[in-house]
Amino acid sequence: MAKGDIVKLCTRTKMRENFWAEDMGDGTFRVQNVVAFSYRYTLDDIVKATRNGYVQRVVQRVRQNVFFDFEGISREKARAFLDWLFERLPKDSGKWEGMMWPYMACAIPINEDVEAFGKSVNVFFMMWLAEHGS
Repeated sequence: MAKGDIVKLCTRTKMRENFWAEDMGDGTFRVQNVVAFSYRYTLDDIVKATRNGYVQRVVQRVRQNVFFDFEGISREKARAFLDWLFERLPKDSGKWEGMMWPYMACAIPINEDVEAFGKSVNVFFMMWLAEHGS
């Protein structure tokens, strides 16, 4: 691994999960995607990892994962809603990535009120469904 390379790292959680990260040098890496099954790491976090790619700890946390439950809603509807939502949020307020359907993971900056964000999303979702149909 060399500085600037995009590499695959692995979590040490019960459900092992691989994710992409940029090598920052000195055994630190910037996470390049939303890690679906772990609350510990997410987009843009800086993590320390072993030479064989196992994450040891978070060095700097930038965002926090938020999960959406779209049970009973089609993928297309959920994607359309998330696109609609993030068009209306301040720039870089959140980035999302699909995971095991019907759940979606979203990473938002940790300086945001995550609980308030989740409640707002639920309200927006109900408004959006009323307008666009379920």
